[in-house]
Amino acid sequence: MNINTDALFFISDLHLDPRQPDITQAFHDLLEKIKEHPAATKALFILGDLFEAWIGDDAIDVSLWLQTTLKPLKELGIKTYFIHGNRDFLINKGFEDYCDIENLEEVTQVNYKGFNLLLCHGDHLCTQDVEYMKFRTMVRNKEWQAHLLSKTIEERTAIAQQIRDQSKEANSIKEMDILDVDPLTLKAFMQQHQADALIHGHTHRPAVHQDIYPRIVLSDWHPNASWLELHVQDEKLIGKLVTQDWSEDILIEK
Repeated sequence: MNINTDALFFISDLHLDPRQPDITQAFHDLLEKIKEHPAATKALFILGDLFEAWIGDDAIDVSLWLQTTLKPLKELGIKTYFIHGNRDFLINKGFEDYCDIENLEEVTQVNYKGFNLLLCHGDHLCTQDVEYMKFRTMVRNKEWQAHLLSKTIEERTAIAQQIRDQSKEANSIKEMDILDVDPLTLKAFMQQHQADALIHGHTHRPAVHQDIYPRIVLSDWHPNASWLELHVQDEKLIGKLVTQDWSEDILIEK
């Protein structure tokens, strides 16, 4: 896909949850900041895990919290794109229509003024975590999803909580490197797509990697806002990654 807006914004891993009102407020504040940004044209990319859990688009109809949380996004007036994460893989056309956003493929290439940007949530690159990859295959299966969505909202809520609890327990005993992007998988992925830069989230390990393959890892939100801003100037990709504790300027040349 081709994007020619003056500025791009990227966020991921907000894990919005009614039990975390500070993060919801930070989300609304950042949307206002993006809206007021001086760039004439802008686009926002949400690279997964916008929510701590998403149990189906029909939850919007019965949740005042969701309606209130999504209102600023719905009224943003800026072209917005969404890629599924491992917490909100059930987001579908109902969410897309309600928020006036566009759902993208889980791996999307964006031609931004001559720069080939590769976007994804990032969990599919963590192939050393064999247990998680099996789980991922299961929950991305359309039949499994249809079976889950056939249950009541209350049942789905309980299942989502059970999955989160099991994930937290499993991750607590895994080596940190297992939970990160696998170097060999990353190398093959970048060679396959021939991108100028990869942008992803998921690992909660924000960084600007400029070694072999330019790679920008977005930060999670706990509780402050974190985002990436990019624009092209003098045929250079320029921007800033803002995280919980630090920020870093970005310069990528062809």
